[in-house]
Amino acid sequence: MDYNAYSGGGYVDSWSRWVMDHMRGRIPDCGLPAPPVVREDPYNAHMNLETALITIKQAAESEADVRAFYDMMSKAAPSDAERGIIDDMRRDDLKHFRLLRQIYYDITGEKLDTAQSAKAALPESYADGLAAALMGEQQAVATYRKVMFAMRSRRHVNMMTEIITDELRHLGLYNYLFTKYSSST
Repeated sequence: MDYNAYSGGGYVDSWSRWVMDHMRGRIPDCGLPAPPVVREDPYNAHMNLETALITIKQAAESEADVRAFYDMMSKAAPSDAERGIIDDMRRDDLKHFRLLRQIYYDITGEKLDTAQSAKAALPESYADGLAAALMGEQQAVATYRKVMFAMRSRRHVNMMTEIITDELRHLGLYNYLFTKYSSST
């Protein structure tokens, strides 16, 4: 299998493509892998398992970047209430990494290492971080949905459903924070 076809790749819909084309250079990289390119039937678990495992591994490798991002955003938050929201989302995302590692181990029998140091550049400001987080959460939902399509076990489908619904909730929370911050500046 050509793994290069699945590293990076395009965006899943025209809205994402438009935003990324028009915001290039103004929104920091969210640190998550792009959704994998699906070459076959996206709903066929047997065809997509290998791609899902690659995606899970890439996501797990971004944990240090995600931790650094949330630390920066928590420190930059303008109020305790906003800091609490960000810290809650951070706990959710760290739970997601544990769930993804468990899925990977259940399927392959191999444990994934935790990345030790952050590599991605952090946003320059709280506003840039909120904008990047909005795009990152949207991308995470699209990516994790494709991973869920490859799951054969109901337990793994349930784990992915928990991750996806958390990410959708995060989209709403980041939208709230972005709107609140934009109206106060």
